[in-house]
Amino acid sequence: MREVILIGAPWCGACRAMKAWFDGLTETGIVFRYVDIDSDDIAFEEISSVPAVIFRESGITLQRVSGAMSRNDMEHAIESLWTEDYLPEYYLLDERMSA
Repeated sequence: MREVILIGAPWCGACRAMKAWFDGLTETGIVFRYVDIDSDDIAFEEISSVPAVIFRESGITLQRVSGAMSRNDMEHAIESLWTEDYLPEYYLLDERMSA
């Protein structure tokens, strides 16, 4: 499963601005999730500031971005991570180990 997770807080102006357009994102095969760092009991690795965006596939973090992103930047990151040509490094490592 592919996930894009926006971690924010209601007191963070940049988080509120991103959440306004993040909630409207849709892409086939990708789950978009917003996590309020103050009220959700979900632990995320090494999140020291918000907003933060985590891109995951099958539970493995592919990329983490700290700071505000524009909608265009987010769409570009999704496109560059999940194109048909993209093979995550962990797939390549698994392939080399089984050879």
